[in-house]
Amino acid sequence: MTRRKRKEYERQKQMAIHTRVNFRKKMCDNKQRYYNEDHAMSWAMQYNDRLHRNNPLPYRAYKCPHCRAWHLTTAPKIETTKVADEV
Repeated sequence: MTRRKRKEYERQKQMAIHTRVNFRKKMCDNKQRYYNEDHAMSWAMQYNDRLHRNNPLPYRAYKCPHCRAWHLTTAPKIETTKVADEV
């Protein structure tokens, strides 16, 4: 690969990484941020009490890996199970 092509490849690679990071940040720009778990959980409980009849899925809090704040969601939590090694 020539130096020119290599430089162009590296530039495109950096742009792709930059675009992905910005897209992830934009995903939570419009969401309400709660800066600790207790605050988020208290709002989730209030929403669940108020909207219980109309909303079959309860609200829960989760820590956002992108902005590192807490958000609320009605998406079910994905449980991961560890398989114990058999002896």
